Amino acid sequence: MKILSVSTATNHLSVALNEDQQVIVEKNERDERNHSEHLDPLIEEILKENKLTLNDIDRFAVAIGPGSYTGLRIGITTVKMFASILNKEVVGISTLQALAKGVKEPALVITGLDARNDNYFAAGYISGDIPKNVIPDGHYNIDVLIKAIQEYAAQNKVDKIVFVGSGLEKQDEKIKALNIPYEYGTDEQNVIHAGLIGQLAIDTQPVDPDKLLPRYLRRTQAEVDWHKKTGSHSNRIVIMLKKFNQFFHQSVNQIDMSFTPFITNVNGKILQVMQANDDNIPDLLVLEQQVYSGRTPWNQFSFATELRKRNNSLYLVAYHASNLVAFIGARFSPEETHITNIAVSPLYQHQHIGHYLMEMMINRARENDSDCVTLEVRTDNEIAQRLYRSLGFTSNFIRKNYYQDTHTDAINMVLWLKPHQIRRKKFTF
Repeated sequence: MKILSVSTATNHLSVALNEDQQVIVEKNERDERNHSEHLDPLIEEILKENKLTLNDIDRFAVAIGPGSYTGLRIGITTVKMFASILNKEVVGISTLQALAKGVKEPALVITGLDARNDNYFAAGYISGDIPKNVIPDGHYNIDVLIKAIQEYAAQNKVDKIVFVGSGLEKQDEKIKALNIPYEYGTDEQNVIHAGLIGQLAIDTQPVDPDKLLPRYLRRTQAEVDWHKKTGSHSNRIVIMLKKFNQFFHQSVNQIDMSFTPFITNVNGKILQVMQANDDNIPDLLVLEQQVYSGRTPWNQFSFATELRKRNNSLYLVAYHASNLVAFIGARFSPEETHITNIAVSPLYQHQHIGHYLMEMMINRARENDSDCVTLEVRTDNEIAQRLYRSLGFTSNFIRKNYYQDTHTDAINMVLWLKPHQIRRKKFTF
């Protein structure tokens, strides 16, 4: 079985190709933080050197956490796309278990990643071919972690402890007070190796790519802000709206909102295009800030609400080298398709990506037999207006003070898909 494994959980990037338990090749980049730029080239390099393609891989494996929030998303998004598009198996491996596997001698292995302020993402494993978890993966203050080690040692014979990972040597006085022989990992043991992830992947149950999620072990700042802003009351509102929509659309003709993710080349850029879900919201907010000079016209609640309207809405995201570079959203009905949102990263504008996404939605509108496609555009956004006119859109009418953040007027533009329908009516979305 050929396994391609990836770790982007820390500042150490690792990619490996395994044939069952044998590590064929492993490539590493240390102390780098731009994994999004280096991951795809490393994968391509390994495949090319071994005269393979992605389709020759039987199983993909990735470190799912804990680790850097951004880093984890880069690796997980990449392997999810590969597995989903190529219909291959995918497994997620604990970052901490992968660290523990690097210790060959019999020992209690305490794996930890420095989370600052005397806190660690940490766990305890008994070393072996498949390290056995005896202290759960978690987010620990050092005093809590030391107590967990003491409790385990009081009930089990521990001849030696090996501490691997980052930042644990700072706690030497507290570790020494355990009165158990110990040592710290070597430089090689203190980093995560994709080859070891590949070996652990052999005996790990594959999962549905859509269910492969990061294990952060503590809430991200975006989740904390979301909870403060919405609370449980807003969650109940979303649930009620969802039930209402289900009831309302029972009598409405079903529109095809299915979408199969794919990889494509647009103007020399390899893009992974997929249907957006809640996991993409943090990336969507970051992209909005890039496009709108720090502003977010759509907040977390707006995106979450729209992404749940799967019966008549379709939101697509496009990733390049694991960076979200563009997204587009639309609502569909038998009469009209309305483009609700489109944004392209400033670094990727003028490269035909926006044009490509618009054409995708226009084609989907035709497939659903819509009469026309409509959208709003700021009156001062001449670049976007030129794009839409190049696709056949014409101005329909002006919406005064349409954009609440700047009170800018909007031009409603329309692309008629059925010539005999032209000028049949004005739209009032």
